[in-house]
Amino acid sequence: MRTIFFILLTLCSTLSLAGKKSFKCYEFEHFNYVSIDNSNIEEFPDYQCDDAKRFDDLLGEVRSVSPINLYGVNLFLSKRKPKKGKNDIDFNHVNMGFNKDMPEVSKHVDAIFIHEVGHSIFHQYLLKEISYFSNLYDLDRKKDSLFNTLLERNSLLSDTGKCESPECLKWNAENSNIFSDIRKTKLEMEDWYKNNKKKIFILTRLAAPYHELFADIVAAAVLNDPEATSNALYDLLKVAIPCRSMKYSSECLNDTQGDHCLYSGVREAIWNSLISPALSNGDVKNAIEAVLLIIKGEIENELDNALENDDWIYNPDLYFRSFKSKIH
Repeated sequence: MRTIFFILLTLCSTLSLAGKKSFKCYEFEHFNYVSIDNSNIEEFPDYQCDDAKRFDDLLGEVRSVSPINLYGVNLFLSKRKPKKGKNDIDFNHVNMGFNKDMPEVSKHVDAIFIHEVGHSIFHQYLLKEISYFSNLYDLDRKKDSLFNTLLERNSLLSDTGKCESPECLKWNAENSNIFSDIRKTKLEMEDWYKNNKKKIFILTRLAAPYHELFADIVAAAVLNDPEATSNALYDLLKVAIPCRSMKYSSECLNDTQGDHCLYSGVREAIWNSLISPALSNGDVKNAIEAVLLIIKGEIENELDNALENDDWIYNPDLYFRSFKSKIH
C-alpha cells in the first residue's frame, strides 16, 4: 500500500494514459467505470463498451462471495495479448490485457481478473477490520463516494467534453463543493499516511504473501478450479508455476516466486478443509471469510508485536508455521 494520491477525474470523455487514448464507459452494474484502450487499432479489433460486460458479470460473481461490501472497482482494458493483470489497490484500478479475438484463453483471463479483484477484497478487509486502520478505511470510503459523484458528472458531459445540458448544469449547481471536498479528503489521507508510516510499513510487509495467496484462493473458489491460476499462467506465459495451484502442499516456505508463493505450503489444506467443502454446500462466502479471519488474527498479533518492539525482525518462517497450524 503506497501513499494514496487521489486522482481528480478529467472532465472529458477521453483521457491519455501513457500516451495512449482511451474512452470511458459508465453503464455497468458493478464497475464504477471502465476505460478501454483505443490504440493499436491496426493490430487489434475495435472495442466497444459492451466488450467489458463479461468482466462486469465476473465482478458480480466475485462480489457474491465477498465477505465485505466491495466498493469502487474500476477497470482498464488495454489492447494487448493477455498475460498478466495488475491492481493498483490505492485506486481499486484493475488493468487487464484483453484481445477479444482470442476466446480460447478467456477462462485464463477470467482467472487473472478474479485474482486481481481478490486483492481489492483483501485490502479493504484489512483496513476495515484491523483497528489501527479504521480511520483510513473511512477516508477511503469517503474518497470512493466523492469519486462516484464526480463520475455522475462525467456521464452528463457532451461528446466534446462540455457541460452544456440542463442535467449537467443542474449537477454543477447541486455539487458546487465537490472539488473542495476532494482536496480536503486528499489532504486528510496524506496526513494520515504521514502520521502512520511505521504501521503502514509493517502491515505492507506482513500482508504481502497473504495478499497473493488470498487472491489465488478467490480465483479458485469463484471458478471452482483449484488450478485456475497456475493453469492460466502456464497457458499465457508458458511457464509452469506449481506453487500457484491450490493442490500444492509443503511443510516449508517457498521462495521461488517471492511473495506469490511464500506461504503456498498451506494451499492444499485450505482447499481441502475450507474451499472444496464450501463449494459442495454453497457456503463459499463463509469459507472465504474463515480464511480472512485466520489471516487477520495472524497479522494483528504480529503487528502488535512489531509496534511494541523497536528491534522487531520480520520472520516469515515463524508466521508461516503459525498460520499453517490454524488451518483445519
